[in-house]
Amino acid sequence: TSPDNKTLTFKLRTDAVFHDGTPIDAAAVKANLDRARALPDSNRKSELATVASVDAPDASTVVLHLSEPDASLL
Repeated sequence: TSPDNKTLTFKLRTDAVFHDGTPIDAAAVKANLDRARALPDSNRKSELATVASVDAPDASTVVLHLSEPDASLL
């Protein structure tokens, strides 16, 4: 968590997989979060309202940029 509590950086496990055995990487996490934020009928949209953007700088790192600190997001 950044000092201003508006940037959350997550390191993913290297052994995590989806139910079909496909490895989970940062690009997949980003795609799923972006989808949940953008779909009009998303059940997660309101929970992710403070997420301004999501970055995947490498295969094992996901960075959430928030519009404001949000303790409930974690």
